[in-house]
Amino acid sequence: MICIGYAVEGWRDRAFVRGLADRWCPGTQLIEGRFRGSTGLSLRRELARACTELLSHGADFIVVLRDANKEDWQEVRTSERARVPAAALHCTVYGVAERSIEDWLNADPGYLAAQLGVPLSQLPSRSSSQAEALIAAVVRDAPLDRWIPVSRSFETFYEDARSMAQRSGRCAIPNERET
Repeated sequence: MICIGYAVEGWRDRAFVRGLADRWCPGTQLIEGRFRGSTGLSLRRELARACTELLSHGADFIVVLRDANKEDWQEVRTSERARVPAAALHCTVYGVAERSIEDWLNADPGYLAAQLGVPLSQLPSRSSSQAEALIAAVVRDAPLDRWIPVSRSFETFYEDARSMAQRSGRCAIPNERET
């Protein structure tokens, strides 16, 4: 069984990771990285510790997701990836959404509306098991071939994850551009 550790900023990010894990590596065990705060600043400050702990808990891969908010996502990715400890760099995928994870979820608004039945903004802002399961299912079944060309930051995250999976041989991420 593959074990994926993750450090994220919120419940929608957590659901996003679950959906991709279910899609690309069924049966994956997920381990949530713990950090004391609940903000992006807390995550960045404590990222090295979270990665080290995830490795010690048996994570084969680590996924870090965060929002760029009003910053340039490429600069955020470059500067914050430097916070990942050297021992974890080979197995860490660092994704930065342009503004928020909702940008990635809304890459194909027609698909999203059909799956949710309501606009994303009408989902509860607080986590619930039902809302998380719904977002995870949306991501698991998403038309990624339409998401990839819409979001450069998602495309980069996808390519990094696929490349790491191919190098490791532990998980097969298909070429989603050819679906």
